[in-house]
Amino acid sequence: MSGGEKMIKTKKLLSVLLALIAVLSVFNSGMTAFADNKADNEEEANRFSVISSTGSSLSISGVTAYCTASLTATSNTSLIIKMELQKKKSGVYETIKTWTDAKAGNHLMVSHTRTINALSTYRMKTTFTAGGESTVSYSYP
Repeated sequence: MSGGEKMIKTKKLLSVLLALIAVLSVFNSGMTAFADNKADNEEEANRFSVISSTGSSLSISGVTAYCTASLTATSNTSLIIKMELQKKKSGVYETIKTWTDAKAGNHLMVSHTRTINALSTYRMKTTFTAGGESTVSYSYP
């Protein structure tokens, strides 16, 4: 085998090794992100003793915004869901409609609609309160 052929084989081998290292580093960073996300979820779950679960969604169909939210507590207590439909104006979200629903118990589910400008950008800010615990989430269509 000539010196030129050895150099070509060496370059090919180096290229394959570098590609393998790149693939493994991407896979490793993805696994790290997955592990970090799992730790964040476990931390979130351990942070509350009264709030069991929350959920909210914002969907837009034509000129109607459909806002829903639910809150579940580990035991009967006072439950409050405050939903704020927010419209993006000059790069900042401003609240255009607020709904507050409350009851005693361990589950509260609410749904509201609002006519909107279909050409604007919206999000929903939801504040969940059960007993003395509160958390906030944002929903986008």
